Amino acid sequence: QGPDTVQKPSVEERSKRFGRASGNDASRGVDSGASGAMSWQEYVDEQLVDTGCVSSACIAGLDGVIWANQGLEITPDEVRCIVSGFEDASNLYAEGLKIGGVKHMLIKATEDNIHAKKGSAGVICCKTGQCVLIAAY
Repeated sequence: QGPDTVQKPSVEERSKRFGRASGNDASRGVDSGASGAMSWQEYVDEQLVDTGCVSSACIAGLDGVIWANQGLEITPDEVRCIVSGFEDASNLYAEGLKIGGVKHMLIKATEDNIHAKKGSAGVICCKTGQCVLIAAY
């Protein structure tokens, strides 16, 4: 490799960094002792909210269980409604997307992203294979 070649971290290194090392607690972002592991809460705090791009955020499992949260008033039932909206958004278009009981108007929904607004504020939801990231701005 030449001096200009950038070495990408291995899958194992990335998994350790984002708290996905082996062990039952890793899927929930709990540091299982791996050096440098980042918990889901640290990810929400440092990589989402502390950037100033969003005011609050959470990461939740596709089952509605909240893994990490900073300032987002959301219930597991509301997360499950969002998750079901990735497959069929018709109910969200008709009823709105609710976060903390507050109704937001659905702007756009795809199988991976949902966008909703309430006045000048908004919510972005992104689905992954195991969880959903929900961020308010």
